[in-house]
Amino acid sequence: MRLRGSRVLFPLLGGFAIFLLSHALVWQHNNYASEELFEAMQSSLTTVQKMRLVSEMMEVVRARTRLTSSMLVEYDSFENDEKMLELGQLANRFVALRDQFTRYPLDPAERRILDKQQEIIAPIIVSLRHVVDVALWEEDESKRQEAMRLIYDKVLPGQGAVIDSFMQLQGLLEQRITESTIHTIAAHRKHLVQQLLVLILALLLVLFVNYIAIQRVVRIEKRLHFEKERAQITLISIADGVLTTDRYGVIRDANQVAAALVGAQPMDLLGKPFCEAFITKGLDGDGPALRAHLEEMLACANCAPISSLALLGQGAEQVILDATISPVRNDDNEVLGSVITLKDITEQHRLSERIQYQAHHDQLTGLFNRHAFSERCRAATERMAPNEVHCLCIIDLDRFKAINDTCGHKAGDAALKQIAEMIQGAIRRHDIAARIGGDEFTILLENCRQAEAMGVLEKLLEQIKSYRFMWGGQSFTLGFSIGVCEVYPEVHFERSFQAADEACFQAKDAGRMCIRTGSIEHDPADSAQEQESASWLERLHSALNEGRIELVMQPMLLTRASGDVGAQLYEVFMRLREGEALFPPMAFLPVAERHGLTAQLDRYVLNEVVQIIRQEPEAKEAFSINLASKTLEDGEAVEEILSFLRRNPEVAERLCFEVDETTLLNDLSRVSTLLGALNATGAMTALDNFSGSVGNCAHFEGVKLDFLKIDGALIQQAARRDTPRAVVDSVHRISRVLGMHTVAKHVETAEQETMAKEVGIDYLQGYHYGQPEPFDLSL
Repeated sequence: MRLRGSRVLFPLLGGFAIFLLSHALVWQHNNYASEELFEAMQSSLTTVQKMRLVSEMMEVVRARTRLTSSMLVEYDSFENDEKMLELGQLANRFVALRDQFTRYPLDPAERRILDKQQEIIAPIIVSLRHVVDVALWEEDESKRQEAMRLIYDKVLPGQGAVIDSFMQLQGLLEQRITESTIHTIAAHRKHLVQQLLVLILALLLVLFVNYIAIQRVVRIEKRLHFEKERAQITLISIADGVLTTDRYGVIRDANQVAAALVGAQPMDLLGKPFCEAFITKGLDGDGPALRAHLEEMLACANCAPISSLALLGQGAEQVILDATISPVRNDDNEVLGSVITLKDITEQHRLSERIQYQAHHDQLTGLFNRHAFSERCRAATERMAPNEVHCLCIIDLDRFKAINDTCGHKAGDAALKQIAEMIQGAIRRHDIAARIGGDEFTILLENCRQAEAMGVLEKLLEQIKSYRFMWGGQSFTLGFSIGVCEVYPEVHFERSFQAADEACFQAKDAGRMCIRTGSIEHDPADSAQEQESASWLERLHSALNEGRIELVMQPMLLTRASGDVGAQLYEVFMRLREGEALFPPMAFLPVAERHGLTAQLDRYVLNEVVQIIRQEPEAKEAFSINLASKTLEDGEAVEEILSFLRRNPEVAERLCFEVDETTLLNDLSRVSTLLGALNATGAMTALDNFSGSVGNCAHFEGVKLDFLKIDGALIQQAARRDTPRAVVDSVHRISRVLGMHTVAKHVETAEQETMAKEVGIDYLQGYHYGQPEPFDLSL
């Protein structure tokens, strides 16, 4: 958390500012007090100097008087001359002291005393001069006595007056010193009190600010404790394992689910490096383990969350983890650690593998089914070199019906399993064997010419001739009718299959238990068709790579009679853009099905629809996507779609996946399982192009379907005839019982709309409401 966003920062800054301000005030106050004290000391020093000068001037006055008196009793002229010189020195000393005194600042009282003193000193000086003249020049005793009386009458009283003035001045100075001392002491005490008050006030303010900061810190700690407790409870409640690490990959927190994956308690994991606590490896054994992904995440400043599958543990206890590693960053985008979510998808992965296996294999014999066989044959054909030849064999099991009729289907299933093992054992490991019908098998012998294939098939005939199926004490003989045809890279595989099938019929007509060969003549029309197919294949690849597959939407409108049965639905259609031209799906879907691109197209459509949903996450529209039968047979594509939907439930709840009625009925068990898995992610499911067969509705009882889309041909007939209308009404009622909403397709007239509403159909779709158009988010 940055300081600018902290609720404690401002009180702390305020307290620091108050602390600095109080110190500044105390310093200023001390400075002012020091200046006052200095001024008082300077004033006191000046007063002391003045008192010293006054004392010296008083002493000079007394000395002059004494010296003058001594001159009257001295008759030695030389002695008097020396005393005269001393009188002059004392006079000069007095004048110097008085000048020095007057240079100091004088207040009015001091000046008045000095002025009065001058008035007193003037006649004294005259008298002293007269006495000195008598002492120097007169020897008459009477005059000397007169001069002595002058000293006693005028000089000494005047001197007393001068001394009194000096004493008055000295008393005034002493009073000034006393007042200054008292004032200084009082000021000092006042400053101490003021300083103490400022410090107490500052201390109270700091304490108040600290109290506020502490209160906020306490509230934040309580909130953090609450959030931590809630996070802990959330971690405990989460069904997935969740861990947090620091920037060095050391585990700082873990919930019970994560600890249980390694048979430990959460406290046991704390402080351990993630790579030591969870020793993983890539799902395929060669891919990077979670340790490599974590190190990459912690070393990268701008990495997005990393999702990966990994293996944890060994042997029977090994589990498959779906892990997501997300970075934890601060406001400066620095990686502080990571959050790792671990989901045990072992059962889901096994289910996916089982679904994928079921999608490609016959459940009874374990051989490839028709769809997987066709895909692998087309792939093998596309890989063929120009001079390479394969052989396609179609085997029809003869006299198999007798086992079913005599001993039942359980016996028939056992016989088919044994026949499948016989066929699989007769071919090479890289050859392809499949069961494409009840008692019909096919083999593709790769890089094998017809002569070589005949040797393999003749051995197979010999084995079936000697084979006896035993059941309930009964013995049955079986036979093969085999048709074989060479496969060339320049000829469509369908033509080779047709030729081999015709050869198989010829073998049956020839009395069974034999082999017939088919041949293919090169037709120029086939070359044109192949060239067109190759052209469309190239154009389709280019459109996918350049993002020129565009989506258009057609609304499925709610009827008033239906009430609130769900969100507004839009069916999604594809268009291939080339310049200004837009090609409908039927122009390129056959090529996509032939070359195994339907899963890629369906994933492309899903990704584009997801982008639309994420642009408007709060919108309520839902989008219905058609899944091709080939996509449902691609276990990897199905698992990728399911995994994405499980990770993004907010997207899944706005998606609906449609499967065709024929696709469902051709493989009811597998497709119904897939529909249930889609429904479990939160997505909706729909059955498309329902023909109206009421008998087929019985098959839908255990199928997770949200919508039943009635074929447009039946809707159009129901608007004109009573019987189709009764069928539509029955289908709608049955759908209600099964918990499905109904959709009327290809509604093109008001008459058809009225019929659908009268029946109670939930949604209406067709050109009567609008053609498929690009989806506008603003609407």
